Amino acid sequence: MNKLIEYGSVESMPLYNCSAHSSEEWSKLFGVRHPYLGYFDIIFGVVVNVSYGSEKLSHPTVIQILYASILSVMFQPEYYKMSCFKIMICLGIVDMLALWINSIITGVLALQGAVWCTYPTFNYVIGSIILGLWCCSCIIVLGLVANRLVEMSKPAYA
Repeated sequence: MNKLIEYGSVESMPLYNCSAHSSEEWSKLFGVRHPYLGYFDIIFGVVVNVSYGSEKLSHPTVIQILYASILSVMFQPEYYKMSCFKIMICLGIVDMLALWINSIITGVLALQGAVWCTYPTFNYVIGSIILGLWCCSCIIVLGLVANRLVEMSKPAYA
């Protein structure tokens, strides 16, 4: 994201130069549509994400419902007292965000047969967000490992 701020736009970054063709030309030249993968990803991400009746709120996806039910168990007082469950709740929230973004956006781009230069700014920003979520997930997992090691070796410090 620093390069985006430094250069002002993705198109002006030297390593991400897409000026040789228009967005449509890039897709026609190098794009390959993946309808089965695209529909699978979208269905995975949007299965229950529709409004029911006159309600204006959208409902979470099936996977998000499963995650939320697991997280609700972790919030029970007997579990929430333990530090490992607090870490796992944080990991679950980060993972829920990443799953939602990955499934729907990947599906739409696969259906279109989009390549990097079809939507360079969008791809750069979403890629940065997903990379941040992945790094956050990795750090949280390392924290969980450290927590478990301390819990097993020195329970008094935990």
